[in-house]
Amino acid sequence: MRLVKSFEQCRVLVVDDNAHQREALCRVLSQHFTVAAVDSTQDVSAFFDAGVSPDLVLIALDMDDESGLTLCQTLRQRKDCSDMPVIMVTNNISDAIQERCWQAGATDFVVNPVPATLIHRSRNHLKNYLQLKTMEKLLMHDALTGVKNRNFMHNEALRIAGDLAREERELGIILLDIDDFKKLNDTFGHEHGDRCLKAVAQAVSANCKRPGDTVIRFGGEEFLVMLPRTGEKGVRRIAEDIVNSVAKIQLAYSENVVSRVTVSVGATWRYSMDGQSLDEMIHEADMAMYSSKRAGKNRFTLAQPAVVGERKKWRCRPVMQGNFINSVTKNRAILAKHKV
Repeated sequence: MRLVKSFEQCRVLVVDDNAHQREALCRVLSQHFTVAAVDSTQDVSAFFDAGVSPDLVLIALDMDDESGLTLCQTLRQRKDCSDMPVIMVTNNISDAIQERCWQAGATDFVVNPVPATLIHRSRNHLKNYLQLKTMEKLLMHDALTGVKNRNFMHNEALRIAGDLAREERELGIILLDIDDFKKLNDTFGHEHGDRCLKAVAQAVSANCKRPGDTVIRFGGEEFLVMLPRTGEKGVRRIAEDIVNSVAKIQLAYSENVVSRVTVSVGATWRYSMDGQSLDEMIHEADMAMYSSKRAGKNRFTLAQPAVVGERKKWRCRPVMQGNFINSVTKNRAILAKHKV
């Protein structure tokens, strides 16, 4: 299995308020990994808030400002650290101290002075962690385009919506479909169709750069974008940027044939998102996307939440709660039946 990164690329964070001990740890580790060091728990918070997540953390058991055990417990409560290896560095190897380390969620512990086995221990823990992350990537990412896949939708989307509901924050949803993709496939073949999908995925991802922004391959030539903490203004700007970015794509299919790519986009948003209505939001974005299709393609339509709730305007049934992917498919069939 090819791991997501090499050991040299792994980020190791050392947390110790003892300058001499901190320097000794960094000196040993930096020969094998990418190492950063902080001397307080406050600096650890700033490290994560900056969007830099380490792959392994070494924590001194006893620090002046706060116990290293408390920091370990705090890290374990973070979703982005729940599986990350944490090694405690201690001067005390008593059974009681060992038990406290395990209870705090530590992966391992070493005793000062820094042992020669530290590198081997770190490598073994990192190898297990990287294998886990590699499997997660294979499970949650589309093999062709590299963006998230439907497994992510089923396993993570509702959780994200639930988190936003608790925070009383906005969620934006954008759904897009590559215009005339079937014609492109039929004319130039699936290999060129795959090139088109990759190019569109890259263009969409380039406009979703904030932590939490997620691009998902929703169907064959459809992509869905989840934009946490994004209201009307942000959703409108990103939807427009996606349309403009994709329209710049030009794919050469032969010496004399260059194809332009466009997308039809539908978008909506919610304030104080309720996780149970995520399928309804996707449905609204889907209806808006088809409005873009009917209006001539290569454009976006923003559904207004105050209006979209009037289901009679769309002449379709309310979306079933639960399996929102099947709900979208079902409602498209209803639309076709009514020829809306």
